[in-house]
Amino acid sequence: MKLRTREFNRSMVTADNISEISARVSPGITDSGQGLIFGAACYEAGMIEMLRGIAAEALEFGMGNILVTRNTKKALKEQVEKSEELRQNLNEDTLVLLEEYEDATQNAADRDAEDHFVEGFIRGYAYLKRQVEFGTYFGVRGSGG
Repeated sequence: MKLRTREFNRSMVTADNISEISARVSPGITDSGQGLIFGAACYEAGMIEMLRGIAAEALEFGMGNILVTRNTKKALKEQVEKSEELRQNLNEDTLVLLEEYEDATQNAADRDAEDHFVEGFIRGYAYLKRQVEFGTYFGVRGSGG
């Protein structure tokens, strides 16, 4: 089995680096405050991309299976029952088409589940970041308030 690997640049960028980068990339930015706003936006975009990779990697290699809820088990059971009922009423050619359809549907559901996991991971990061910056986090007031 060939493992999917991802490469990340895990080095951190300092405020001085951000100012230098913003001056180089956007020469119209002369105010260091503008540079820091630009840099913060770039940093956040980079962090989100890095989190996407980490979340996908965690889902694929480290998190294990996500538990199936009672409601999902019930829906899956109904899906299997309806599929079996349908299979009994199809000719061979149509049965092949149904199997291809079910494979395509499963692939779409797998991608959807991965996308939702990654998005939840990123939203969790954003939530915790806001709590640290502006709210209370484990009973300690954030630096922003």
